[in-house]
Amino acid sequence: MGRISEILCLLLVFSVSLTSSQKIIPKSRSLSDLPGGALPILRVVYCATSGYQRALEQYIVLLNEKYQGEVQARGEPFQHSTWSRYVSRSLTALKLGLAALLLFKVNLLGRLQSRFPRLVEFTVNNRMMVTMSIFLLISTLESRLSATGHFEIFYNDVPVWSKLASGRFPSPGELFQIIDNQILIKNTPRLSL
Repeated sequence: MGRISEILCLLLVFSVSLTSSQKIIPKSRSLSDLPGGALPILRVVYCATSGYQRALEQYIVLLNEKYQGEVQARGEPFQHSTWSRYVSRSLTALKLGLAALLLFKVNLLGRLQSRFPRLVEFTVNNRMMVTMSIFLLISTLESRLSATGHFEIFYNDVPVWSKLASGRFPSPGELFQIIDNQILIKNTPRLSL
């Protein structure tokens, strides 16, 4: 009887070691098989006046290559505050109005029958230089109002990257790691205590 129990113990240990040495390879799942049914959405909010649309297009091409259409990537321009838009538009109107007055030699002070201040004489005598200076100065002010530098990435409306906070764009590897981590977080079972 002692021999039979020894043989059974050896068989049990041998069978346990066989099952533990076999690697279980999980079936690869695509993102569309994930719970929830809907594809994840990667939304990028970018500053349209800063020229970040090209960076957005490059990221979308990279995402389509890696995830093959299983992540919806879309971009939308950053919406400036209302006062900023109005001030910028009024500066544009002021710039165009002053340029038109100078280039067409409209003399608003001539009707007052008084001597022109030196500044007015200088602007009349140097119309082109003053017009270009006005354009440069007001265009600089407009760009400071409208170019915010926004390039923020949201994964299912959760902020995952901000160029304003980090000071740089994410590398493609960082972007893929962010998406993979978000997918992993979404699919990790929650423990209730």
